[in-house]
Amino acid sequence: MDNTSDLEYILTLDASETADSKASLVRDFIESKHSIAEYGTFFYWLANELDKGEIQFKDLIFDELRLTKTKALLLSTWLLRLVV
Repeated sequence: MDNTSDLEYILTLDASETADSKASLVRDFIESKHSIAEYGTFFYWLANELDKGEIQFKDLIFDELRLTKTKALLLSTWLLRLVV
C-alpha cells in the first residue's frame, strides 16, 4: 500500500474496526514517511476519532503516544498552517 492509499484507507475506516486495529494503523502511519499536509490531515482525523469517546481506543493512543484529542487537533492545526 502506498502512502496516499494509507491515508485514504484510514480516512474511510468504518465503525467495525476494532480499537486495536485502529491503534495499529495510527502507529504504522506515524512511523512511515508522509507529507506535512498528509500528517496534518491524519492528526485532524485522529482528533475526531478520539472525540468519539471510544474508551479503549483513547486509552491505547494515550498509553502508546501520549496523545489526546486536544493535542492531536493542535498538532493538525500547526502542521496545516505550515502548508498554507
